[in-house]
Amino acid sequence: MGGASEAVAAERRLDNRETSWVDFDARVLGLAADARLPILDRVRLCGIVSSNLDEFFAVRVARLVAERQAGSDLRGPDGSTSADALAAVRGRVLRLQADQARLWLGTLGPQLRGGVVDVDGVERWSVAERRAARGRFRRDVLPELEPVELRPGQAIPAPAAFALGILAEAGARGDDARLTYLALPDSLPRFVYLGGRPRRAIRIEDLVVRCLADVLGAAPAGHAVFRVTRDAIVPSDLDPSRPRAALDLEAMRRWVNPVVRLETESGAPAGLVDRLVRAFQIRRD
Repeated sequence: MGGASEAVAAERRLDNRETSWVDFDARVLGLAADARLPILDRVRLCGIVSSNLDEFFAVRVARLVAERQAGSDLRGPDGSTSADALAAVRGRVLRLQADQARLWLGTLGPQLRGGVVDVDGVERWSVAERRAARGRFRRDVLPELEPVELRPGQAIPAPAAFALGILAEAGARGDDARLTYLALPDSLPRFVYLGGRPRRAIRIEDLVVRCLADVLGAAPAGHAVFRVTRDAIVPSDLDPSRPRAALDLEAMRRWVNPVVRLETESGAPAGLVDRLVRAFQIRRD
């Protein structure tokens, strides 16, 4: 009995490795919230939180998902199963991202807008600026897009890991909706700048969404901007030092490996989100 109770006591003294990683990222976000730091350093730290989460999901969470799918009953040093750890990670990540959104929308974005660049202010643009943005879209962005109209029952083409995509519906919502998938290629810039003081900028996905009628030939009935994270674990039988194996590994990580996270924009129609969840064969949690 003494050995078992000692093991339980030891587990209670240990933190879960995965949740500790999210807690570390929360401390990075705490630095981004420090008003004593220069604004651009704070923005950079806020971005590091997101890039850290990308790597965390692609490797650490991917391993937990694989263990859960395999039905593994192994427990970590803290006594948690993979299912326990995934549930704990989800709760912490949701809180972290909510804190990050509040920091950006409430503090960092407005401070940048005060003298550096305005990336959240399309509603404040003049008619001339909106017209200029649409002209830039038609000239520089539309030729790079390859929309795929999905027939009933047709699968969504596999999106690349970390690439932005848009699922849009034209016509009536529901079973009669015509769905179109748009991948935003790497050739497109992350932001489109329009000059002004402070500089006006718009995220590439926001620009495409505002000009979807030019892509679809009609005003969209709904749309969902999304992004997937894929399993990036190196297979044990693959030698990444060989050139061909390295190419195969990169292709697997980017296009083939299972999806372990789906991110969608706030307010995306539930029907489109359901379609994405089914297409990428992921669980709601």
